Amino acid sequence: MVGLRDLTETVVVLQAVFDADAMGGRRESWAPFVTRSAHVAWAAAPDARSGREDGGNRGVATVRYDSETAVIQAGQRLEVVSRVAGEAASRTYKISSVDPAGRSWIRLSFADVK
Repeated sequence: MVGLRDLTETVVVLQAVFDADAMGGRRESWAPFVTRSAHVAWAAAPDARSGREDGGNRGVATVRYDSETAVIQAGQRLEVVSRVAGEAASRTYKISSVDPAGRSWIRLSFADVK
């Protein structure tokens, strides 16, 4: 499992995945959005179930993205893939809110998909 703090110094690949309900149950449908960023700022929130602030369950990310035509919406799923020394680890979150923070930055609020 990849926690938020594990990703702060790595190159991250983000893919927004449409929620199956929003896509009429078509789980194979992916949003046309992929970005690679070495500058991802994460703010961890405490785990509501355990009270731990380990950054593994929900939080806010400010992400620099490459495509001005990217469409990211609340309700989509976000797969975060960290690549360190050739090794990849991924984690999936559900986006709860999106705030366009600037021309090429976006702020996401998200939680683990269990």
